[in-house]
Amino acid sequence: MFSIKCIIPLLGIFLVSNAVYADEAIHIGSATSVVNTVLTPTPTGEKTIRINDALFFKQQVLTKEASTLTITFRDSSTFSVAPQSVVVLDEFVFNPSENVLEKSIKVLKGSFRYISGFPIKNSITKIVTPFGTAGIRGSAVQGSIGSESGFTVNVASGDVDFETRDGKVVTIKEGQTLSIPANNDICATPAASTATLMQDFDNTFEKTPSSALTPEQMLANAEVNNIPASTQKQANTFVHGVPVDPARLQGKEAKRLGGIAGDPQALINKYMQDLRVKNKSQVDIATRDIVAAAVARDASADDIAHIGTNAVQGAKGDYKVYVAATVINTLQDIKADLVDDVAPKVRNALPADQQPKLPALVPNVVLPR
Repeated sequence: MFSIKCIIPLLGIFLVSNAVYADEAIHIGSATSVVNTVLTPTPTGEKTIRINDALFFKQQVLTKEASTLTITFRDSSTFSVAPQSVVVLDEFVFNPSENVLEKSIKVLKGSFRYISGFPIKNSITKIVTPFGTAGIRGSAVQGSIGSESGFTVNVASGDVDFETRDGKVVTIKEGQTLSIPANNDICATPAASTATLMQDFDNTFEKTPSSALTPEQMLANAEVNNIPASTQKQANTFVHGVPVDPARLQGKEAKRLGGIAGDPQALINKYMQDLRVKNKSQVDIATRDIVAAAVARDASADDIAHIGTNAVQGAKGDYKVYVAATVINTLQDIKADLVDDVAPKVRNALPADQQPKLPALVPNVVLPR
């Protein structure tokens, strides 16, 4: 499951390095799924977002009726946007060897699904809404924002610390759903309402899966990921997004599908489990792709070791050993001469009780002592 056999083509691609300076635009991700009409305002008018388009700091995204967008950020996390949504990509800074990941996404209207990618310990991920700010740890999270319906967030994996506009903070644990009606306080969400919401998310996002990044995109990401985090932050300050048009926040909200078949709690449990599996798979793919692209970019053994150990330390609980196996198997498949230098450091980043499990997950590797 965790042995990687499909990375070798990356080594046949050579990246022409371009110096990136603090006052130049730095891409933060790519559009990996676009259905129907998705727009972004520019100083000269609206532009249509198309598949594989690069996305940047401060960019505003507008999805029309029956239109969806999935963004794959440079850390291989994904952010899917439902029809009739307004989103601003406020900030994204990522350097896997420096152990830095900071992202902030403003959702002004509509629905979204966020699934984390490359694991970074103490990463900062925020989803800012008109009702407050969700600080995400993990995670697989989805939510809906509307002037009439209020705010609802569902946490399938990880935890979310939600701070309301008046400073109240509540932690939403894995498996929980929180609602804030348009003119009311925080409240629990009935199972039937949660099941309906999750069914709607599933119908919206599962029918339009995100495509994999191309090798060229992964290599372009690797080059930018190697820019010092401080320089990436500086570049962010040079970008001035087009102000959000208040008219975009008005109008009818997207309709939700009504009615569910069967027991609501059983349906919730199924959707939760599906998202947890998807989250773990995405973490594994993100680790593989980022390590492979760093190797193809000719990163040093020390840089690869930093990337690998940071991923292990950032992974959750018992999943750390599988992330370690992905790092080592990826190196064995595409750059075996790095294994002796990197594998011991990755193994030593594991908790002591997980280290004995590693050899069985890397069957083609003899781990150095």
